[in-house]
Amino acid sequence: MIIIFCPRANATGGTELLHQLGYKLNLFGFDAKMYYYGEDNGLPATHPHFVKYSVPVLDSVSDSPDHIFVYPEVMASSLEGIKSQLTHSKHVLWWLSVDNAGMTPSLEKEISEDNTLIHFVQSYYAMEYVKNQLNIPEERVFRLSDYLNYNFLNIGENSLRDDFVLYNPRKGFERTSRLIQKSAQTIKWLALSGFAPEEIPQVLQCAKVYIDFGEHPGKDRFPREAVCCGCRVITGKRGAAANDFDVPIPDRFKVDDDLNDESILDLISLLIKDYDQTSELYNDYRDRTREEFHSFETDTLITFSNLTGVEIDGTGLDGSSLISLISSENETEQYRQALYYITVYRIKGFTIDKEFLLLESKTRTGLGEKEAALYLENLSGSY
Repeated sequence: MIIIFCPRANATGGTELLHQLGYKLNLFGFDAKMYYYGEDNGLPATHPHFVKYSVPVLDSVSDSPDHIFVYPEVMASSLEGIKSQLTHSKHVLWWLSVDNAGMTPSLEKEISEDNTLIHFVQSYYAMEYVKNQLNIPEERVFRLSDYLNYNFLNIGENSLRDDFVLYNPRKGFERTSRLIQKSAQTIKWLALSGFAPEEIPQVLQCAKVYIDFGEHPGKDRFPREAVCCGCRVITGKRGAAANDFDVPIPDRFKVDDDLNDESILDLISLLIKDYDQTSELYNDYRDRTREEFHSFETDTLITFSNLTGVEIDGTGLDGSSLISLISSENETEQYRQALYYITVYRIKGFTIDKEFLLLESKTRTGLGEKEAALYLENLSGSY
């Protein structure tokens, strides 16, 4: 059994990812359950936003050699005590961020010296930290990133946009507030707050630029959501934004802390004016983000097959045999099994063509993943 620790009744990008992991694991035939921790505030332990993932819930946990416990990085300081009570189980610390973990020199030393703890990393930024700062050997570090809600897959370039700039008032607002004051007569600004989750895609689709000068403790969702919705993105160079793996945008759109406000405003004005001419500059970031759900699935199947010692079925088959198997599973409405073999096909690196994308679209439709199915159907048109 795989037990995923999650703060109760809490809705963030990180807690959604914990539920997404449970959902994918159960699709692949693993036995995954949520365990909610924290004070009971009278609300349902599973936040209403995450009920759709249908991950079973445990009221208590027990020790077993067959159990794998997955903890978000914010629980790093609690691990020593938890592990002392669950000595026969495997334990995984998932670095959904680096900067939110509350690490201290003594805690870093404790984590570094734990030679049984397994580490998942959501970002390249976290990978560098775990390997270089904590000196964790490569065999105990696994890449397991994340993916955006499927609602962001099918939002494209929309020419009917207003000339305004979106910003997150909770991140980097000291600089943003100066920019707003200096450009109040020339640039329209809108804070990306106070919106329901289902409203965010529509808001992003109406703007031309999204800025984020705050900390990037991990591979943040807002910039990826913005680029998928057609916004031109400008960031600072803090945390994960400093590298080209987590935020793959042209370097001139990543501004140093000491860059003067006037230069930033010139950059913003340029992207507003040349919106239609700058799309291709963000193609790599946009395409990578849209394909993250595939990467998450292949990483999940590989990683947990490794941790559980369960061999991945179908790896000895060639591409045509796997396609025949997927088609057969679809015909009998065994969509979970079809997704399993689709993921094996992708792991093996076989050719992705129009026919395969349409076959996968049928599987996603059967699983109720309608936005993913539509994305694949639209993508097949480019082949």
